[in-house]
Amino acid sequence: MSAEPDPADDGSGATRALGRLRRRSPVPAAAPRTWSLQAQLRRRLLALLGAVWLLAAGAAGLGLWSRTDEVLDGALKETAERLLMLPEAALATPDTAERLAMLGAHDEVLVYQVHDAQAGLMLRSHQAPQAVLDPGAPDGVRQAGDWLVLTLTGPGGQRRAQVAETLQHRHAGMWAGVG
Repeated sequence: MSAEPDPADDGSGATRALGRLRRRSPVPAAAPRTWSLQAQLRRRLLALLGAVWLLAAGAAGLGLWSRTDEVLDGALKETAERLLMLPEAALATPDTAERLAMLGAHDEVLVYQVHDAQAGLMLRSHQAPQAVLDPGAPDGVRQAGDWLVLTLTGPGGQRRAQVAETLQHRHAGMWAGVG
């Protein structure tokens, strides 16, 4: 910091000391801000736009969640309809270990069961439980334990199909679609 000569300096050290004191003195506090209509309007407009954006994002997320749920429930129903259309011969032959081994090891996203009118198990996917997924369930989709189960009764009530997926799988897919 270079010091410029002060024209009022008479050469004594008193003027230099006074100059140093002036530089060290605290800066006076800024005057209080004056009320500004423009600043207030800007803040309110930004807050309103933020709130509208959050509401729109939430509504879009809920709409996407609902539509995805519809599509996944439709896939469960289509699978149940196809299972009910199988001929008796396809259901008469029980699955053996050799037949299942032909498929190889794999994970199943959906499991299914086909029952006769007396709730006897006719066909099931290899990862479906032996017990009925949702005993006595009416036709439609509902939660049964950790499963989301669609139950569909065939024409004449002779067969009943239950197709299910785990709630964990459904929610993971839903969050992946929204996120």
